[in-house]
Amino acid sequence: MRKGTRHTTKTDPRLAALSILKGVRVGKVLVDELLQEHLSEIKDPRDRALAHELAFGVLRQRSLLDWYLLQNIEGQSLRVPAVVQDILRLGAYQILFCERIPTYAAVSQTVGLCRETGFSGLCGLVNGILRSLDRRTRAGVSSTTVEEDSDPETPAQSLSDLPLPKEDEKPLTIQGAEGIFPEQTEGFVKHVSVRYSLPEWIIEKLLEVWSPEDVVGFATASLEVPPLTIRVHPRILSPSLFAEQCRDSGIEAEPVSWLPDAFFVRSRIPVSQLPGIEQGGLQVQDLGAQLTTLLLDPLPGERILEVGSAPGGKTTHISERIRPTGRLFAVDNSAHRCEVLQKNLDRIGARNVQLIIADGTKPLPLEPDSMDRALVDAPCSGLGTLRRRVDLKWRLQPRDIVALSETQRALLASTAEYVKPDGVLVYSTCTILREENEAIVEEFIADHPNWKVESARAFLPDPMKSAVLPSGGLQTLPHRHGMDGNFGIRLRRTPKSTK
Repeated sequence: MRKGTRHTTKTDPRLAALSILKGVRVGKVLVDELLQEHLSEIKDPRDRALAHELAFGVLRQRSLLDWYLLQNIEGQSLRVPAVVQDILRLGAYQILFCERIPTYAAVSQTVGLCRETGFSGLCGLVNGILRSLDRRTRAGVSSTTVEEDSDPETPAQSLSDLPLPKEDEKPLTIQGAEGIFPEQTEGFVKHVSVRYSLPEWIIEKLLEVWSPEDVVGFATASLEVPPLTIRVHPRILSPSLFAEQCRDSGIEAEPVSWLPDAFFVRSRIPVSQLPGIEQGGLQVQDLGAQLTTLLLDPLPGERILEVGSAPGGKTTHISERIRPTGRLFAVDNSAHRCEVLQKNLDRIGARNVQLIIADGTKPLPLEPDSMDRALVDAPCSGLGTLRRRVDLKWRLQPRDIVALSETQRALLASTAEYVKPDGVLVYSTCTILREENEAIVEEFIADHPNWKVESARAFLPDPMKSAVLPSGGLQTLPHRHGMDGNFGIRLRRTPKSTK
């Protein structure tokens, strides 16, 4: 706590971070909603930033934090309540990753959290573990002999359940570990899982199609804080004026040379402080998502169907492209998400969009063969967005992929019914798993031979042509392209065939 600052329970940034971690652990609310709930009472922007950093930092580095903490628990057999586990992780994160927070303050405030949350009897334990961690870290001691007795398919329920590296593996350290990895043996998955806080089942899936180097690259990128990427609505705010306003305000905004209207905002400021945001001139949107609209290539005056529209980044992009003479039918099955989308559309003054609250796998109130183009923005595992959705990797289970794949197949087949002969259909996800991407499309084409893939190369800027797969689809990756992992593939219905 800064000198002279007094926090109430609702304004303590560490307590807010702890509440966010609890919400993720319980699993009922997404982390973005938890942020809004627990940071709204904190008025000091520095305290809000600290709460955000602590919560997101622990979620990004959770397995590694647990690994370090376990080395400072006698006998490796201690079990502590789930809340105290999160308290220990918050303390460890501050010691290992927050250079501006003195160790004594990190330990003191973390012990205080124990007291405030009703675990006064464990204050001494927390104090001892964190001070031992600090001593070992400063002394460069990073590994101890531990036993490996955990089921790799079972998520850790307490610190003592976390699967750890074998004795003969290279030690895991913060300093100097980059670039040092064991061979692809039995220990590789466990090593990468702990070092990069990525569940083992995800690593095993990636190793089915990627090299170990690519897996490590992806795991490393997943820990990075992604850049703020925005798209300017040129009808409301010209890119040149936005760039000028940023310069005048001391905001570092770099235009993306190969993608019109896109900017990286390098300054670490709230989105609400960007010039033009209140007037509807900006849309926060990753570059990979912006490429999806280029792949669809909507034209003025066309009738477009978009299934899975909310919260509306691609919807607003398509709306701009088809101009007032076009018509976009935006479908989403969530009334709440459609409310958010409607506000987004109102903000930019879009009048060419009709919202439809419906299940896209069921018949829609639209005529078959009536759309020039369609976009299926399918619900997916979201594994391409781990940089942003830091809680996602702890929520997902392998069984979720199976259920999502069934929905994806149904959405693609249902949406195709509304596309005219010679029309275009784009299937899009924000995941990197083949079973949610190419496999879905291959099965669709096998069942619908009147649809063919059109290579994405003709619709992409030159710097992104290397992201085109042999199948003709587009797959962006955070460790290769510096953007979220988005997949998109363009299909065309043959003009003479019937369904």
